[in-house]
Amino acid sequence: MASTQQNSSELFYVGINHKNELRRAILESSKEMIQALKAYRHIKDLETQKTDMIHDLNHIMADVRKLDNKLKSQLPKLSLPTVKPKSIDKSKSQTSFRPTSQAKSQPIPAVMKPKLSEVDKLEQELMEIENKLKRLR
Repeated sequence: MASTQQNSSELFYVGINHKNELRRAILESSKEMIQALKAYRHIKDLETQKTDMIHDLNHIMADVRKLDNKLKSQLPKLSLPTVKPKSIDKSKSQTSFRPTSQAKSQPIPAVMKPKLSEVDKLEQELMEIENKLKRLR
């Protein structure tokens, strides 16, 4: 009995003004927190989907590389003639800038080739294969 009397003497109540507005504010902040948690969960789901898709893409790219290597091994080897650029006489190049008919027919050699990504390399190889097929027709 003594403990119940002691607890009741320690209890006190505080008056809250505008209790409906306070309740509304608490509910609105709770609603905003739930919306933020939903958005966070959606972002995490997108992140897992992204990692899964990247994983799948890596597997597909590995398969494409294997098939490409297999195709290269089964295609006949063709040796294409290489064209060496002629040395240019500096004295002639300074006095006259008119290209000759021989210079027009020669392809311009590429001085610097940019480093290509794997996709670009595959696209370039595909273009080369298509060009070879066109020449065979």
